[in-house]
Amino acid sequence: MPKRVCVINEVLKSSRSCQGLKTLVIMSVFVSWLCVGYAIRICLIVYGIMQDSWMSVPYTDVDYLIFSGAAKHVVQGGSPYDEPTYRYPPLLAWLLTPNLLIPAWGKILFSTLDIGVRKLTFVHAALSY
Repeated sequence: MPKRVCVINEVLKSSRSCQGLKTLVIMSVFVSWLCVGYAIRICLIVYGIMQDSWMSVPYTDVDYLIFSGAAKHVVQGGSPYDEPTYRYPPLLAWLLTPNLLIPAWGKILFSTLDIGVRKLTFVHAALSY
């Protein structure tokens, strides 16, 4: 038997090495799914932009417009609470100030944070297992 095959067999016999190999496979599959999830979110953001500009029924929720209005007040030196219906933490308005230059900034930020939370949940579950 070739030496390489013997080494692979010895590695696979060890339960510890098999567990490491299983973990590596699970992590690579999970990262692949995260990438697919992020790609789907980006596609939905692009679709939302198109629907908002071309159709009479908007894709973007009213709350997002409220967030953007609060960010505008912050950039102008005011309080985010100058926006009449803004009832969220001021940090959110600060985080969404780039929305004035890049209208999809908040949507991309929310999608990225969503993917990050999914990753943290997976890591926590894996460490607890």
